[in-house]
Amino acid sequence: MAFQDELREAAASCLDIAQTTTDLNARARLLMLARKFMDLARGSPSDQVLATLLEEFNNAQMLKH
Repeated sequence: MAFQDELREAAASCLDIAQTTTDLNARARLLMLARKFMDLARGSPSDQVLATLLEEFNNAQMLKH
């Protein structure tokens, strides 16, 4: 699987979680994160940007549980 595809999957996961959460702040962060992942899928991210996004995504996953 191409790296861009993985970024698109991460964006889709953020959108899925955003649809199920009742926390409006979490939903807003997830939607922004999904957009960032999609933007990165269209370009080439730096290592620092990617590390930050992955950390935010992991934190969002933890909010789900």
